[in-house]
Amino acid sequence: MGYKEQAEFLRSGLYKWEGDARAFEKDGPYIEVVTSPNNPDGAIREAVVSRGEGKLVYDLAYYWPQYTPITQPLDRDIMLFTFSKCTGHAGSRIGWALVKDKEVARKMTEYMQISSIGVSKESQIRAAKILGVLSEGCQHFRTVDSENFFEYSHSILKERWERLRKVVKNSKTFTLPKYPRDYCNFNGKYMDSNPGNAHDWINIVNFIVG
Repeated sequence: MGYKEQAEFLRSGLYKWEGDARAFEKDGPYIEVVTSPNNPDGAIREAVVSRGEGKLVYDLAYYWPQYTPITQPLDRDIMLFTFSKCTGHAGSRIGWALVKDKEVARKMTEYMQISSIGVSKESQIRAAKILGVLSEGCQHFRTVDSENFFEYSHSILKERWERLRKVVKNSKTFTLPKYPRDYCNFNGKYMDSNPGNAHDWINIVNFIVG
């Protein structure tokens, strides 16, 4: 899967949109974008095409322990993250990428320099401060004075999903996917997936059911 609108908006002569990765059968270079966990269903996904000449870009916006069990360290060539899904600070417009290939990273940086007017210094300072607080909370995780953001967020999302499942069960019309429990290396325990859009689904179901 990928981002049709972005590809068409850029109008690059170097590549074009080819549609659903599951229907891609051409030979030659390609770029496959893998959203994992996927939005809105929260499914963990892997590459579909997986051929030698391709580049894989993993969109890991929702790969945080409040949403899904962190089952293993990720070691992908290109991994994208966003501040908005990590902490909810969407207005800061901050994201980052972990890139193995130095040349690819250089080209990405150069593209950002020529295609934008830069990132707000205020947003950068705010993001750096918040990430510092998150890091400190993780270092003291499960201590007496621990106030871990991810554990607190997980408890909130868990409560919302419990409410949502109750609403759906009472409606006798809708169903929800059942996510497998898995061991989270961050929390050190087995946990369920809690996709971040439970509140939206509660409003939608309540509106339809009336």
